[in-house]
Amino acid sequence: AYAETVNGVVLGKSVNIRLSDADRDTSPQSDTLKVLVEVYRRKTEAEIEEELVKLAQTQPAVPAEKPTDDLPEDAAALEVPKLKLIDSLEITLNEVIPAVVVSERPTVSSSTDPAVPAQPTVDQKTDSAIHSGLFHGSVPLLKSEQVVAGNDTLAAAPQDIVRITYLDESHSRDGIRQVQAEAA
Repeated sequence: AYAETVNGVVLGKSVNIRLSDADRDTSPQSDTLKVLVEVYRRKTEAEIEEELVKLAQTQPAVPAEKPTDDLPEDAAALEVPKLKLIDSLEITLNEVIPAVVVSERPTVSSSTDPAVPAQPTVDQKTDSAIHSGLFHGSVPLLKSEQVVAGNDTLAAAPQDIVRITYLDESHSRDGIRQVQAEAA
């Protein structure tokens, strides 16, 4: 059960973040990667309506002689984001060595009894360099409706969404790519 990946978070526990980006492995030492961890909550219908009213008040008035069907589609239908930011924290992930691999190779033992099965051995790297491209970190996720600014924890309520964002500067296309992942 502990070896399975869960695409979710549990309030009152830590959010464990594991990110794979081989391009960020730039040195023999353990590299680091900064990520932004944010907690979002769905807006209520009243909050969305209030924002739509405010947005409509800031839009320029349409002249009466200009028919509304001449307007671009995005101007006729105002949209607001459905999620609101509750809490955020920037953390640093550290490059780690992947989980230890157990092989089924027989070991040399002093026992010559064929009835005694050989014990599995653990493969150990002799090189001290870390070249995994696998980055790991965690941040506590507290069950709380109120956010305390400036601490090293995130506050969330049931049904909130945790979003991890980082900038991938080295990838197969031009420019910088913003990578996001979400869990609820």
